[in-house]
Amino acid sequence: MMTQGWGALLFLISALTLLAGARFLPLEYQTFGWAYLLFLSNLKWAVSLPRYLWLVIPVYLVAANIRRPYVFWPIVVLSFVLQLYLAREFTGGAMGY
Repeated sequence: MMTQGWGALLFLISALTLLAGARFLPLEYQTFGWAYLLFLSNLKWAVSLPRYLWLVIPVYLVAANIRRPYVFWPIVVLSFVLQLYLAREFTGGAMGY
C-alpha cells in the first residue's frame, strides 16, 4: 500500500470522501468505490496512482452534493490553486523520468 507522496494523500482524500457520502450514495456506488480503492491500494509500484484515484466516480457524486458555500468555495479555490501548481510542475519537467 502506498504510504508516501501524492498517492497516499489522494487515497486518504478519496477514502474520507467515500465515508462522507455513505449516507446518500447507493450501495452499488459504495461497493464500486471501495473495491476500486482496495484494488489500487494493493499495487506495489504505481507511478500513475494519483491519476487513477481521480477516477473513483463516487467521489465526484459526493462532491457534487456539497450545498454549503463555506465548504464548497474553499474546495474550488484549493483545487484551482493545486491545478495551477501541478500544471507548472508538469510543464517544467518535474514530473518526467
